[in-house]
Amino acid sequence: IGLLRTVPRSYEPDGAELDTPPPTYPAEDSSRNPLQGPVFEALGRLDWHSLTDEQQLEALRVCQLALYRLGAPDEATRYEIISRLDEIYPAAKREQNAMLTEIMCYLQAPSAADKGMKLLAASPTQEGQLELVRSLRFLEAGWTPETRREFFEWFLRGLSYKGGVNFANFVKEMKNDAIARIPETEKAALESVIHAPVPSQVTPLSAKPRPLVKEWKTEEVIP
Repeated sequence: IGLLRTVPRSYEPDGAELDTPPPTYPAEDSSRNPLQGPVFEALGRLDWHSLTDEQQLEALRVCQLALYRLGAPDEATRYEIISRLDEIYPAAKREQNAMLTEIMCYLQAPSAADKGMKLLAASPTQEGQLELVRSLRFLEAGWTPETRREFFEWFLRGLSYKGGVNFANFVKEMKNDAIARIPETEKAALESVIHAPVPSQVTPLSAKPRPLVKEWKTEEVIP
């Protein structure tokens, strides 16, 4: 991970944009770093099921950094990575699924829409749902009319969730990113859900209570 972080990102965020959108495939060969092949070969030799949870997360992070910093893979490598990840996606833990969804959407995996939407439907928390939607908004491949409609129906609920001052704007930006990736031939069929009014109330989501680490005093946080 440390080695990969020394390589500049192949995509420079524009303004406040923090996420890395997928490239257009097939990708240009000129943007590919020579380190990419050896990194993916090493990842391919790992036995996923013998890794601990922490090791699995580290392996997925290496895969992310290799994609973001070493350039988009060629088509053969892209389909090989998709095939390997399809065998372990979805995983048993939320953290792994969030990273797997991000990688599969970045690679434009055909299975990401169906698997990602099933994870979204099963996620019991607002935080877990947002992790998935943040990646699914960039996905163009693999959607059916049903799964795409279900995705935009989520935004009706998501815009009713509670968060910080800029939370609603964040959800709207994700929705706009998703709208921009709808083929023109399919937009008319989704108009009713895209422009549907946001409900005033939604069913509250469960959330795992967070333990109190320390009760801070004012004098402790003032410089």
